[in-house]
Amino acid sequence: MKKNRDFSSLNELFKGSEGAFLTLSLIFGLMFLIVLPPLQAPDEHAHFFRAYQLTDGKIIADVLTEKKDREERATYLGGGALPSSVIRTATVWAGRIPGHSSEKVKNEQFLETWAMPLEAEKTTRDVFNSAPYSPIPYIPQMIGIAFGKLFNLPPLWLTYLGRFANLVIATLITFVSIKVLPIYKWVFFLLALTPMALSQRASLSADAVLNGVSFLLIATIINCAFNSKKVKVLAKDVALISLGGILVSLSKIVYLPFVLLFFLIPRHKFDTRKNYWLSFLFLILSNVSICFLWNLSVKHLGVPVSRITGASIEGQVEYLYSHPLMVFSIAWNTLQNIRFILDSFIGILGSLDTPIPTITVLSYQVILVLVALVSNQAGIVISLSSKLTILFVLGATVTLIHLLMYLVWTTVGGTDVLGVQGRYFIPTSPLFFLLLYNQRFSFDISEKSFQRLIIYYSVFALLSSLIAMIARYY
Repeated sequence: MKKNRDFSSLNELFKGSEGAFLTLSLIFGLMFLIVLPPLQAPDEHAHFFRAYQLTDGKIIADVLTEKKDREERATYLGGGALPSSVIRTATVWAGRIPGHSSEKVKNEQFLETWAMPLEAEKTTRDVFNSAPYSPIPYIPQMIGIAFGKLFNLPPLWLTYLGRFANLVIATLITFVSIKVLPIYKWVFFLLALTPMALSQRASLSADAVLNGVSFLLIATIINCAFNSKKVKVLAKDVALISLGGILVSLSKIVYLPFVLLFFLIPRHKFDTRKNYWLSFLFLILSNVSICFLWNLSVKHLGVPVSRITGASIEGQVEYLYSHPLMVFSIAWNTLQNIRFILDSFIGILGSLDTPIPTITVLSYQVILVLVALVSNQAGIVISLSSKLTILFVLGATVTLIHLLMYLVWTTVGGTDVLGVQGRYFIPTSPLFFLLLYNQRFSFDISEKSFQRLIIYYSVFALLSSLIAMIARYY
């Protein structure tokens, strides 16, 4: 009987949207992990350097050099000492292929790095733009790399172990987020299985954990706000929301506005009005204070340095102060880049040099909208005031993303925002699609057939992306 119960529990685990997500994410994630050559995801070598540095117990990176702009303002660059073999491996893999779509993987790259000894004591100091990041988004990668270091494995092996740990842990976090949702499970399923989102989980990217904890934070608040079975919001619920907010904002501070989704939770779910406002006050103070302390501790490292000549935070602030009306022109010019944003949200893989088939990109966007429009739960209504709250949080976060990129990555006086990519909006994507939730549209098809169509489509999208990567690199 025990064996039957165990089998039944295992069977239940792989049923439904969360089970289908877990299965597809791990199976295709492993394929992505293997097919995508080492250190080819955006900034993956910098994430490798930071994760390795953290396994050495170096929580705060070092200041190595300073760089001056054309007005002699200094920007201090963070980094630290790394094994020379780690830097050499990154040079072999991240130096030739990224950004050059005609370049293929060569056998010599594997031969040179596959058995390269780690020799951790032989170090070289290097700069990397991930130096100011907190340890939070690197916990999975640290686990994989630390395991490999126990056996003194070559740096190349460490990249694959870090990727594997990132894939498994980020997948499990996202699995939990889908499981706790009272609505929109299949929308979250599709958002979490875009080729870009899966590619990030199968790499060393810090965005894998960011995306997972963002989805989990949003799902937790939705559950508290709209699940009729959740009659009361307890102190432990507020603590979990606060923890989720801290994890998200310590991964990237531009997503700090997510904590304002607290206002989606009805006041009557708290014992008293006083408890409601005390909970919100605790949420804000805990998130803001911890983010402030971390950013204060890495203030001396500056920010990731732009490769664009003439970029300067101070200079850009002065320009905006002197030309406030330019904000509207900049916003309009940036909007012209919407096609690239949408395409790279679904998937321009590798170092943004591996487009997936156009039919996959366009159909995925259409499927997402259709599923969002027809996915509703009887008895659950998202009111206009709730949607306005969601819209405000979404707008604030998108604005902060663009503002940061304008200050850091755009030449002073630039007429549009440079460097914005679709992957930056994966954490915010559930908020956009929640705005489409309604009780008006329905789909005349059985639930089982509906679910199968979504799963089959996801398999198609991931297979076509996998083929595109193989054609690109081999």
